Amino acid sequence: MFALIAFIWVFSIPGSMSVYLANDFARTSKKLELELVHVKQLGEQNVQKEIEKQEIIKGQKQELETKVREATAEIMEQKNELAEKNRDISDSINYAQRIQTAILPDNTLLDQALGEYLVLFRPKDVVSGDFFWCHKINDKVIFAVADCTGHGVPGAFMSMIGISLFNEIVLGKGITEANAILDELRRKLSVTLQQNTEHPSNRDGMDIALCVWNREDNVLQFAGANNSLYLLSENIAENGSVQETDRVKLHNRHLLQILPDKQPIGYQEDKMNNPFTKSIIQLRPGDTIFISSDGFTDQFGGQKNKKFTSGRFRSLLASLMDKSIREQKMILEQTLDEWKKGDVQTDDICVVGVKIT
Repeated sequence: MFALIAFIWVFSIPGSMSVYLANDFARTSKKLELELVHVKQLGEQNVQKEIEKQEIIKGQKQELETKVREATAEIMEQKNELAEKNRDISDSINYAQRIQTAILPDNTLLDQALGEYLVLFRPKDVVSGDFFWCHKINDKVIFAVADCTGHGVPGAFMSMIGISLFNEIVLGKGITEANAILDELRRKLSVTLQQNTEHPSNRDGMDIALCVWNREDNVLQFAGANNSLYLLSENIAENGSVQETDRVKLHNRHLLQILPDKQPIGYQEDKMNNPFTKSIIQLRPGDTIFISSDGFTDQFGGQKNKKFTSGRFRSLLASLMDKSIREQKMILEQTLDEWKKGDVQTDDICVVGVKIT
Protein backbone atom coordinates (compact mmCIF):
# COMPACT_ATOMS: atom_id res chain seq x y z
CA MET A 1 0.00 0.00 0.00
CA PHE A 2 2.78 2.34 1.00
CA ALA A 3 4.60 1.46 -2.13
CA LEU A 4 1.55 2.30 -4.21
CA ILE A 5 1.19 5.68 -2.52
CA ALA A 6 4.85 6.42 -3.01
CA PHE A 7 4.58 5.42 -6.62
CA ILE A 8 1.58 7.69 -7.14
CA TRP A 9 3.31 10.61 -5.34
CA VAL A 10 6.46 10.23 -7.34
CA PHE A 11 4.60 10.27 -10.60
CA SER A 12 2.18 13.05 -9.53
CA ILE A 13 4.91 15.57 -8.79
CA PRO A 14 5.88 16.09 -12.45
CA GLY A 15 2.29 16.49 -13.32
CA SER A 16 1.71 18.97 -10.57
CA MET A 17 4.85 20.84 -11.56
CA SER A 18 3.70 20.84 -15.14
CA VAL A 19 0.33 22.26 -14.13
CA TYR A 20 2.00 24.83 -11.89
CA LEU A 21 4.47 25.84 -14.56
CA ALA A 22 1.72 25.96 -17.14
CA ASN A 23 -0.35 28.21 -14.90
CA ASP A 24 2.66 30.34 -14.06
CA PHE A 25 3.57 30.62 -17.73
CA ALA A 26 0.01 31.58 -18.51
CA ARG A 27 0.03 34.21 -15.83
CA THR A 28 3.41 35.50 -17.00
CA SER A 29 2.24 35.52 -20.59
CA LYS A 30 -0.92 37.37 -19.56
CA LYS A 31 1.14 39.88 -17.60
CA LEU A 32 3.55 40.34 -20.47
CA GLU A 33 0.62 40.69 -22.82
CA LEU A 34 -0.88 43.36 -20.57
CA GLU A 35 2.48 45.11 -20.29
CA LEU A 36 2.91 44.94 -24.04
CA VAL A 37 -0.55 46.43 -24.47
CA HIS A 38 0.39 49.16 -21.96
CA VAL A 39 3.70 49.77 -23.70
CA LYS A 40 1.91 49.90 -27.02
CA GLN A 41 -0.58 52.39 -25.59
CA LEU A 42 2.24 54.49 -24.14
CA GLY A 43 4.02 54.35 -27.46
CA GLU A 44 0.92 55.40 -29.30
CA GLN A 45 0.38 58.20 -26.79
CA ASN A 46 3.97 59.37 -27.19
CA VAL A 47 3.69 59.23 -30.94
CA GLN A 48 0.49 61.23 -30.74
CA LYS A 49 2.10 63.75 -28.41
CA GLU A 50 5.09 64.03 -30.74
CA ILE A 51 2.73 64.55 -33.67
CA GLU A 52 0.86 67.20 -31.70
CA LYS A 53 4.18 68.77 -30.68
CA GLN A 54 5.36 68.87 -34.29
CA GLU A 55 2.03 70.36 -35.31
CA ILE A 56 2.42 73.06 -32.66
CA ILE A 57 6.01 73.74 -33.76
CA LYS A 58 4.88 73.84 -37.37
CA GLY A 59 2.08 76.25 -36.50
CA GLN A 60 4.46 78.44 -34.48
CA LYS A 61 6.98 78.37 -37.31
CA GLN A 62 4.33 79.38 -39.83
CA GLU A 63 3.12 82.15 -37.50
CA LEU A 64 6.70 83.35 -36.98
CA GLU A 65 7.37 83.26 -40.72
CA THR A 66 4.20 85.24 -41.31
CA LYS A 67 5.23 87.82 -38.72
CA VAL A 68 8.74 88.00 -40.22
CA ARG A 69 7.29 88.50 -43.71
CA GLU A 70 4.94 91.18 -42.42
CA ALA A 71 7.76 92.90 -40.48
CA THR A 72 10.07 92.66 -43.49
CA ALA A 73 7.40 94.11 -45.74
CA GLU A 74 6.82 96.95 -43.26
CA ILE A 75 10.55 97.62 -42.99
CA MET A 76 10.93 97.62 -46.77
CA GLU A 77 7.98 99.99 -47.06
CA GLN A 78 9.54 102.30 -44.47
CA LYS A 79 12.90 102.00 -46.23
CA ASN A 80 11.34 102.93 -49.55
CA GLU A 81 9.50 105.86 -47.95
CA LEU A 82 12.73 107.02 -46.31
CA ALA A 83 14.64 106.64 -49.57
CA GLU A 84 11.96 108.67 -51.37
CA LYS A 85 12.09 111.38 -48.70
CA ASN A 86 15.90 111.42 -48.90
CA ARG A 87 15.66 111.78 -52.68
CA ASP A 88 13.21 114.64 -52.27
CA ILE A 89 15.49 116.32 -49.71
CA SER A 90 18.57 115.75 -51.88
CA ASP A 91 16.74 117.11 -54.93
CA SER A 92 15.68 120.17 -52.94
CA ILE A 93 19.22 120.78 -51.64
CA ASN A 94 20.70 120.29 -55.11
CA TYR A 95 18.17 122.75 -56.47
CA ALA A 96 19.13 125.16 -53.69
CA GLN A 97 22.77 124.70 -54.75
CA ARG A 98 21.88 125.67 -58.31
CA ILE A 99 20.11 128.77 -57.02
CA GLN A 100 23.04 129.70 -54.78
CA THR A 101 25.54 129.13 -57.59
CA ALA A 102 23.43 131.27 -59.92
CA ILE A 103 23.46 134.28 -57.60
CA LEU A 104 27.19 134.12 -56.86
CA PRO A 105 29.40 136.20 -59.18
CA ASP A 106 30.17 134.30 -62.38
CA ASN A 107 33.58 134.05 -64.04
CA THR A 108 32.77 136.68 -66.66
CA LEU A 109 31.94 139.29 -64.00
CA LEU A 110 35.01 138.36 -61.93
CA ASP A 111 37.31 138.49 -64.98
CA GLN A 112 36.07 141.97 -65.90
CA ALA A 113 36.12 143.33 -62.36
CA LEU A 114 39.20 141.73 -60.78
CA GLY A 115 41.52 140.77 -63.64
CA GLU A 116 43.92 138.26 -62.08
CA TYR A 117 42.19 136.55 -59.19
CA LEU A 118 41.59 133.24 -57.42
CA VAL A 119 38.54 131.87 -55.66
CA LEU A 120 38.84 128.85 -53.39
CA PHE A 121 35.24 128.00 -52.55
CA ARG A 122 34.45 124.70 -50.81
CA PRO A 123 31.13 124.30 -49.03
CA LYS A 124 31.15 121.83 -46.14
CA ASP A 125 27.82 120.50 -47.38
CA VAL A 126 26.12 120.84 -50.75
CA VAL A 127 25.19 124.47 -50.07
CA SER A 128 27.29 126.98 -48.17
CA GLY A 129 27.04 129.55 -45.42
CA ASP A 130 30.13 131.27 -46.87
CA PHE A 131 29.74 133.43 -49.93
CA PHE A 132 31.71 135.89 -52.02
CA TRP A 133 30.29 138.98 -53.69
CA CYS A 134 31.69 141.29 -56.34
CA HIS A 135 30.56 144.20 -58.53
CA LYS A 136 32.20 146.95 -60.54
CA ILE A 137 30.81 150.48 -60.49
CA ASN A 138 32.77 152.81 -62.77
CA ASP A 139 36.40 152.61 -61.60
CA LYS A 140 35.54 151.02 -58.26
CA VAL A 141 35.44 147.29 -57.66
CA ILE A 142 33.66 146.20 -54.50
CA PHE A 143 34.33 142.61 -53.43
CA ALA A 144 33.79 140.72 -50.20
CA VAL A 145 33.94 137.33 -48.49
CA ALA A 146 31.29 136.63 -45.86
CA ASP A 147 30.93 133.84 -43.32
CA CYS A 148 27.30 133.45 -42.20
CA THR A 149 26.01 131.85 -39.03
CA GLY A 150 25.89 128.09 -39.56
CA HIS A 151 26.53 126.08 -42.70
CA GLY A 152 24.47 123.85 -44.95
CA VAL A 153 20.87 124.90 -45.57
CA PRO A 154 20.57 127.42 -42.67
CA GLY A 155 23.84 129.06 -43.68
CA ALA A 156 22.75 129.14 -47.31
CA PHE A 157 19.56 131.00 -46.37
CA MET A 158 21.68 133.59 -44.56
CA SER A 159 24.04 133.87 -47.53
CA MET A 160 21.14 134.58 -49.88
CA ILE A 161 19.91 137.29 -47.53
CA GLY A 162 23.42 138.76 -47.44
CA ILE A 163 23.78 138.77 -51.23
CA SER A 164 20.37 140.40 -51.63
CA LEU A 165 21.27 143.13 -49.13
CA PHE A 166 24.63 143.75 -50.82
CA ASN A 167 22.82 144.24 -54.12
CA GLU A 168 20.34 146.63 -52.51
CA ILE A 169 23.00 148.68 -50.69
CA VAL A 170 25.69 148.93 -53.38
CA LEU A 171 23.75 148.63 -56.63
CA GLY A 172 20.45 150.07 -55.42
CA LYS A 173 21.63 152.88 -53.14
CA GLY A 174 25.05 153.42 -54.73
CA ILE A 175 26.96 153.27 -51.43
CA THR A 176 30.63 152.59 -52.19
CA GLU A 177 32.47 153.52 -49.00
CA ALA A 178 33.65 150.32 -47.31
CA ASN A 179 32.68 151.26 -43.75
CA ALA A 180 29.36 152.76 -44.83
CA ILE A 181 28.47 149.53 -46.66
CA LEU A 182 29.00 147.48 -43.51
CA ASP A 183 27.11 149.98 -41.33
CA GLU A 184 24.10 149.81 -43.66
CA LEU A 185 24.40 146.04 -44.03
CA ARG A 186 24.27 145.57 -40.27
CA ARG A 187 21.28 147.87 -39.95
CA LYS A 188 19.33 146.18 -42.74
CA LEU A 189 20.16 142.67 -41.58
CA SER A 190 18.99 143.44 -38.04
CA VAL A 191 15.72 144.78 -39.42
CA THR A 192 15.29 141.78 -41.73
CA LEU A 193 15.90 139.29 -38.91
CA GLN A 194 13.94 141.38 -36.37
CA GLN A 195 16.96 141.67 -34.11
CA ASN A 196 16.56 144.12 -31.26
CA THR A 197 16.56 144.39 -27.49
CA GLU A 198 13.23 142.56 -27.40
CA HIS A 199 14.82 139.53 -29.10
CA PRO A 200 18.38 139.52 -27.71
CA SER A 201 18.81 135.77 -28.25
CA ASN A 202 18.67 136.18 -32.03
CA ARG A 203 22.40 136.35 -32.80
CA ASP A 204 22.30 135.23 -36.43
CA GLY A 205 24.53 137.26 -38.69
CA MET A 206 27.82 137.15 -40.57
CA ASP A 207 31.51 138.02 -40.41
CA ILE A 208 32.83 139.88 -43.45
CA ALA A 209 35.99 141.18 -45.06
CA LEU A 210 35.07 143.91 -47.58
CA CYS A 211 37.28 145.72 -50.08
CA VAL A 212 36.63 148.72 -52.34
CA TRP A 213 39.38 148.90 -54.95
CA ASN A 214 39.78 151.97 -57.14
CA ARG A 215 41.44 150.54 -60.23
CA GLU A 216 42.29 154.02 -61.51
CA ASP A 217 44.72 154.92 -58.70
CA ASN A 218 45.11 151.51 -56.96
CA VAL A 219 43.78 152.83 -53.65
CA LEU A 220 42.04 150.16 -51.58
CA GLN A 221 39.49 150.70 -48.84
CA PHE A 222 39.02 147.89 -46.33
CA ALA A 223 36.41 147.37 -43.64
CA GLY A 224 36.04 144.15 -41.70
CA ALA A 225 33.56 142.57 -39.32
CA ASN A 226 35.71 140.04 -37.41
CA ASN A 227 37.62 139.02 -40.59
CA SER A 228 41.02 140.43 -41.57
CA LEU A 229 42.60 141.50 -44.85
CA TYR A 230 46.04 140.20 -45.85
CA LEU A 231 48.28 142.11 -48.26
CA LEU A 232 51.16 140.25 -49.87
CA SER A 233 53.63 142.92 -50.97
CA GLU A 234 57.35 142.50 -51.63
CA ASN A 235 59.53 143.65 -48.70
CA ILE A 236 56.67 145.61 -47.16
CA ALA A 237 57.98 144.92 -43.68
CA GLU A 238 61.49 146.15 -44.55
CA ASN A 239 61.13 149.29 -46.64
CA GLY A 240 59.80 151.37 -43.75
CA SER A 241 56.75 152.58 -45.62
CA VAL A 242 54.38 150.86 -43.19
CA GLN A 243 54.47 151.01 -39.41
CA GLU A 244 52.61 148.64 -37.11
CA THR A 245 49.61 149.99 -35.20
CA ASP A 246 46.82 148.42 -33.19
CA ARG A 247 45.17 147.55 -36.52
CA VAL A 248 48.14 146.99 -38.81
CA LYS A 249 50.42 143.99 -38.22
CA LEU A 250 53.50 142.95 -40.19
CA HIS A 251 54.37 139.27 -40.63
CA ASN A 252 57.42 137.90 -42.35
CA ARG A 253 59.06 140.24 -44.87
CA HIS A 254 56.19 140.39 -47.29
CA LEU A 255 52.89 140.08 -45.43
CA LEU A 256 50.74 142.81 -43.90
CA GLN A 257 47.53 142.14 -41.96
CA ILE A 258 44.84 144.71 -41.36
CA LEU A 259 42.72 143.71 -38.40
CA PRO A 260 38.93 144.06 -38.50
CA ASP A 261 36.50 145.60 -36.06
CA LYS A 262 35.64 143.05 -33.38
CA GLN A 263 31.94 143.10 -34.08
CA PRO A 264 29.73 141.10 -36.45
CA ILE A 265 27.16 142.05 -39.04
CA GLY A 266 24.10 141.39 -36.90
CA TYR A 267 22.84 142.18 -33.45
CA GLN A 268 25.35 142.51 -30.65
CA GLU A 269 24.31 144.22 -27.47
CA ASP A 270 26.06 147.55 -26.74
CA LYS A 271 27.76 147.58 -30.18
CA MET A 272 24.93 148.40 -32.53
CA ASN A 273 25.90 152.08 -32.53
CA ASN A 274 29.61 151.43 -33.02
CA PRO A 275 30.45 152.39 -36.61
CA PHE A 276 32.75 150.23 -38.70
CA THR A 277 36.24 151.50 -39.45
CA LYS A 278 37.71 152.14 -42.89
CA SER A 279 41.39 151.52 -43.62
CA ILE A 280 43.12 152.96 -46.71
CA ILE A 281 45.92 151.13 -48.52
CA GLN A 282 48.01 152.28 -51.48
CA LEU A 283 48.55 149.23 -53.64
CA ARG A 284 51.51 148.53 -55.91
CA PRO A 285 51.76 146.38 -59.03
CA GLY A 286 52.61 142.83 -57.97
CA ASP A 287 50.71 143.05 -54.68
CA THR A 288 48.15 140.39 -53.87
CA ILE A 289 45.13 140.92 -51.61
CA PHE A 290 43.64 137.99 -49.69
CA ILE A 291 40.35 137.90 -47.80
CA SER A 292 38.75 134.76 -46.42
CA SER A 293 36.35 133.15 -44.00
CA ASP A 294 37.70 131.20 -41.02
CA GLY A 295 37.04 127.82 -42.66
CA PHE A 296 40.64 127.31 -43.81
CA THR A 297 42.20 128.23 -40.47
CA ASP A 298 39.68 126.14 -38.49
CA GLN A 299 40.16 122.98 -40.58
CA PHE A 300 41.27 120.03 -38.45
CA GLY A 301 44.07 117.83 -39.75
CA GLY A 302 47.80 117.26 -39.66
CA GLN A 303 49.58 114.58 -37.64
CA LYS A 304 47.93 115.65 -34.36
CA ASN A 305 44.49 116.41 -35.86
CA LYS A 306 44.54 120.06 -34.80
CA LYS A 307 43.32 123.26 -36.43
CA PHE A 308 45.36 124.73 -39.26
CA THR A 309 45.41 128.04 -37.29
CA SER A 310 45.82 131.66 -38.37
CA GLY A 311 49.59 131.47 -37.83
CA ARG A 312 50.00 128.68 -40.38
CA PHE A 313 47.66 130.50 -42.75
CA ARG A 314 49.79 133.67 -42.58
CA SER A 315 52.97 131.66 -43.20
CA LEU A 316 51.29 129.95 -46.14
CA LEU A 317 50.27 133.30 -47.68
CA ALA A 318 53.77 134.72 -47.17
CA SER A 319 55.22 131.73 -49.07
CA LEU A 320 53.19 132.72 -52.16
CA MET A 321 55.14 135.93 -52.76
CA ASP A 322 56.83 135.01 -56.04
CA LYS A 323 54.04 132.79 -57.38
CA SER A 324 51.54 133.51 -60.12
CA ILE A 325 47.86 133.67 -59.18
CA ARG A 326 47.36 130.22 -60.72
CA GLU A 327 50.23 128.77 -58.70
CA GLN A 328 48.92 130.45 -55.56
CA LYS A 329 45.53 128.76 -55.91
CA MET A 330 47.13 125.39 -56.61
CA ILE A 331 49.34 125.67 -53.48
CA LEU A 332 46.37 126.71 -51.33
CA GLU A 333 44.33 123.73 -52.55
CA GLN A 334 47.20 121.24 -52.18
CA THR A 335 48.03 122.48 -48.68
CA LEU A 336 44.41 122.18 -47.60
CA ASP A 337 44.05 118.67 -49.04
CA GLU A 338 47.30 117.48 -47.46
CA TRP A 339 46.28 118.93 -44.11
CA LYS A 340 42.87 117.23 -44.20
CA LYS A 341 44.27 113.88 -45.39
CA GLY A 342 40.82 112.53 -46.14
CA ASP A 343 39.23 113.74 -42.89
CA VAL A 344 35.83 115.44 -42.96
CA GLN A 345 35.70 119.13 -43.74
CA THR A 346 35.18 121.17 -40.59
CA ASP A 347 33.41 124.22 -42.02
CA ASP A 348 32.64 126.07 -45.22
CA ILE A 349 35.80 127.46 -46.83
CA CYS A 350 36.12 130.57 -48.97
CA VAL A 351 39.33 132.39 -49.93
CA VAL A 352 39.55 135.18 -52.53
CA GLY A 353 42.83 136.53 -53.81
CA VAL A 354 43.36 139.46 -56.20
CA LYS A 355 46.69 140.25 -57.85
CA ILE A 356 47.37 143.89 -58.72
CA THR A 357 48.79 144.34 -62.23
